[in-house]
Amino acid sequence: MGDSSDNIPGVKGIGIKTAQKLLQDYDNIDDLYQHLDEIKGSTKNKLKNEKETAYLSKKLVQLMVDAPIEEIFEDKEIIYQGFRENLRDFLKKLDFNSILKELDMPDTTTNSTKVTAETKAEKKDYSTKGKYYEYNAQDYKELLKILEKYEIISFDLETSSLDPYQADIVGIALSCKPFEGYFLYLYKEKDRWEITKEIVDLLNTKKIIGQNLKYDMTVLKVNGIELNKVYFDSMIAAYLLNPDSRRFNMDDLAKEYLDYKTIKYKEVMGKDIKLLTLGDIDKKRVVEYAGEDADIAYRLFEVLKPKLEEFELFELFEKIEMSTINVLSEMEMNGVYFDLKELQKLEEEYNKKLNSLMYEMKKIVGYDFNPNSPKQVGELLFENLGLKGKRKTKSGSYSTDADSLEALRDEHPIIEKLLEYRKYQKLLSTYIIAIPKLVNKKTGRVHTSFNQTGTATGRLSSSDPNLQNLPIREEDGERIRSTVKAQKDDYVLLSADYSQIELRVLAHLTNDETLINAFNNGEDIHALTASAIFGVKIDDVDYNMRRVGKVVNFSLVYGSSPYGLAENLKIPVEDAKDFMEKYFKTYQKVKEYQESSLKIATQKGYVETIFGRKRFLKNIKTGKSELKRIVINTPIQGSAADIMKLAMINLYKKLPKEAKLILQVHDEVVIELPEKIVEETKKNGSRLYGKCGQIEYTFKSRYQCRKKLAKMIIIIMYN
Repeated sequence: MGDSSDNIPGVKGIGIKTAQKLLQDYDNIDDLYQHLDEIKGSTKNKLKNEKETAYLSKKLVQLMVDAPIEEIFEDKEIIYQGFRENLRDFLKKLDFNSILKELDMPDTTTNSTKVTAETKAEKKDYSTKGKYYEYNAQDYKELLKILEKYEIISFDLETSSLDPYQADIVGIALSCKPFEGYFLYLYKEKDRWEITKEIVDLLNTKKIIGQNLKYDMTVLKVNGIELNKVYFDSMIAAYLLNPDSRRFNMDDLAKEYLDYKTIKYKEVMGKDIKLLTLGDIDKKRVVEYAGEDADIAYRLFEVLKPKLEEFELFELFEKIEMSTINVLSEMEMNGVYFDLKELQKLEEEYNKKLNSLMYEMKKIVGYDFNPNSPKQVGELLFENLGLKGKRKTKSGSYSTDADSLEALRDEHPIIEKLLEYRKYQKLLSTYIIAIPKLVNKKTGRVHTSFNQTGTATGRLSSSDPNLQNLPIREEDGERIRSTVKAQKDDYVLLSADYSQIELRVLAHLTNDETLINAFNNGEDIHALTASAIFGVKIDDVDYNMRRVGKVVNFSLVYGSSPYGLAENLKIPVEDAKDFMEKYFKTYQKVKEYQESSLKIATQKGYVETIFGRKRFLKNIKTGKSELKRIVINTPIQGSAADIMKLAMINLYKKLPKEAKLILQVHDEVVIELPEKIVEETKKNGSRLYGKCGQIEYTFKSRYQCRKKLAKMIIIIMYN
């Protein structure tokens, strides 16, 4: 039957049903052609006329068995002999990292960045078990005396829930040096939060380290306790060393960096994991589990801090990432208020719209079908209506996803209705019905999680729920977004949005005079690009031309190819190539910057932002064209992300107490505040950083560059 997505031609006219029947009747393709005379009708003629194509299709999907791989496997005996170290080296050579993990063979000879330089830290054996001691409410003063002797302390709260508003404290795990830990058991103690506050007050005079400290900080804030001086988070440190990884939990980090197998939460909780909390488990097991958590966090600190310094990442870690934790904890606790009455109205309205669309679709095709079923939609379009699909799925049937339907939009009136139905169905299920279920009963607000380790470029992400993905396009999406409101009658929302931040960073990095002059003179950069690629005066650029100019600007910032640009604009590839040539002729330094970036990245083995954030290319598993895109885009998007974090840190420190940061959506922050202080807040924001004069592009050092650019962009946000 062939496969158009892989360019397998197949026998024309043979579909999935015919192919399945033939394979049931005959053992293989040779058997089929030996009994060709048994096959009747047009199928026989199709097979006979395209025998060569049939065998070619088979060849195209077969694995090659004669690839020259003998040299790689000349030491294959080690696999069967079971020599652990040899097997580890062999799997490392082939980059089989997942298998190494499955076989419990962590790579202890290199760091997660896979850069071969030796760390400056003295090597220690961190793989042995530690000793953990139990304290209770009655003797916690003795623990305080121990803690007073140390400057650096690992801290971890053990709670009854992952929801900070539902969590009660089970105890506090602490470690002051490797291989040793303490657990202060406080479950159901009457004065547990008072004791916790006393512990935290002492910790605030120390350097606090831990794993995912944002959670601990938020739980404490909910209960009126401020943990205001966090020094080192092992999760964030590991992320900076390998931002393309997705494994930053303590269990994985302990394996990777310490060759240590931790006690798993599931092992402690047993079969009743959904019914019980740590407070219901045998105390000795909890002490061992919790004490180990604090101990391992301390061991990771000793290993990861020197690595951050070695790769010149500690300044970024300390001044941006660690300072951002406070801000994100505050935002998560503040939450976002939704107008549930408006959402209820939208639910009723959208249900009516869906029912109306169902009636119209039935009228067009003459029978009932389920528009949410890919199978039924496929049968309708490709069998009953005879439309020609554009792309096949792995099962061999034509795809009915959004892109495939969009390509068929002009083929039949039912397509338009299907696309509209799916749009309303998605808005209804993803937002209108889902959001009210996520409202916290105590606060009446939705509390998302902001993730520092969710993207490789340094951008923040949001989950449970994803409030960075609220729809903004078209009127229907805007109506959902407008249900985000201030909770009190005399409060409003203030949005601060960057003005084309990534293009401004591009101007800074490339030193392109045309871009710099355009920004300094307040010109419309998208209209300027449209003027260049369409060959018209800037005053003659219309709305559609400007839209194309905007797509070209951002596509090329992201390192798009002519094919990618053509796809975005829905134009021929030759036209896209022409647009790109005119773009690079206008902004010549941009082309030079992209070419030099690729050369430098190849030499160094990594790309970096203005602030020194790095992505190590050996850690990125992707094709050549995608790697090129990453090299070109990461310094721009990553620098913009760093600047946004700096802005958030400064806002957090300087905003009036009544004003609360509630959301960050890439290049925008949203503040909830009393209406009476809106103008004062805006003026103070501008006054804090002075007037934004002409942008300077030459600096004596990278540090000056960082400071100046961050200040410049923050002003743009306020203005």
